[in-house]
Amino acid sequence: MWAILAAGAALLGGITKAVGASKESKAKEKMAKENEAQAEKEAGQIEEAYQLRLSDLQTQQKRFAGHQKTLIGRAGVQLTSGSPLALMSETSRMMAEDVRRLKLEGQMAKEGRLFEASQYGEEAGLYRKTRPWQVGGSLLGGVAQGASFFI
Repeated sequence: MWAILAAGAALLGGITKAVGASKESKAKEKMAKENEAQAEKEAGQIEEAYQLRLSDLQTQQKRFAGHQKTLIGRAGVQLTSGSPLALMSETSRMMAEDVRRLKLEGQMAKEGRLFEASQYGEEAGLYRKTRPWQVGGSLLGGVAQGASFFI
């Protein structure tokens, strides 16, 4: 009689454990999906922030180039050839490189965050796919424990 009660209690424990495993898996899946959505949102914010930084940089560069041209012109130097033209050309090249670097930095930051989002998505999928195995394992553990009272 005690063996039957113990076996029933073990089986009930296995069922309780299976329900808990299912709830835990669902909660982890939900959290991973929320993290995925947050990371995707942040990737968009990163892109917007870098677009703003790029716009600010280009505005500053235009001001600087105009100021440089004004200073050279005030000095009475012709801008048709020679070192003043080379200076302006080098300034333009350096500005273009700054723009290229900022675009690359922004793209890398955005893609890094999107990669994290995809990882969270895969994690959510794994929780969803493995849930039946976790529940089944918990149930089988309860059955095995209950059966051990009769062996």
